[in-house]
Amino acid sequence: MPAPITKLSDRFADYTLQIKCRKCGHVRTTEPHVLAKFLGWETPLTTVAERMRRSKCQARGECELTAINTPKPRSYRRAR
Repeated sequence: MPAPITKLSDRFADYTLQIKCRKCGHVRTTEPHVLAKFLGWETPLTTVAERMRRSKCQARGECELTAINTPKPRSYRRAR
């Protein structure tokens, strides 16, 4: 079993982050590459969650981050 993801650079950023607002329940997904441009690759996910703010409900620090493995592409058969 792989180690849990604690910072943006874990598992070579081969995952998707699901962001959920605890206040209004809004859910969104993003790639860690987007957040690393602003915060840096070595930023812990707890720090990322504290800095997030929902624009509609203005809740800051009410985010819950979940790392989701990206599905591997299905292999294809070559034409003979």
